[in-house]
Amino acid sequence: MVKIKDSLELVEHLNSITCYVNDTMKELSSEISLYDLQEQDILHFIENKSVGASNMSKLFKLIREVRGKRRKCKNEFMRLQSLSTKLRNKETCLLDTKFEIKDLPNYYDFK
Repeated sequence: MVKIKDSLELVEHLNSITCYVNDTMKELSSEISLYDLQEQDILHFIENKSVGASNMSKLFKLIREVRGKRRKCKNEFMRLQSLSTKLRNKETCLLDTKFEIKDLPNYYDFK
């Protein structure tokens, strides 16, 4: 038997997951922007400076590292974005359900 208290806890748990996903997406978005800026700085350096072959190799390696880190963040962001969309579609239902459950008598059990 599922009790009202259990149902409310489930709704609260799902709400906390939604908040966590949204917060993590904001952090990842900031990281992605930072990597974009780092890449642009490297490209501007290459554009504005005379760079020898050995330094160009180092700069290429640096761009690869920055792009790899950015891709890692972007992949995680996309995964969370998919989850967020699914949760957002259910969010209104969850909030409505929370209030509907709270309005039920405390002694009522779901079978």
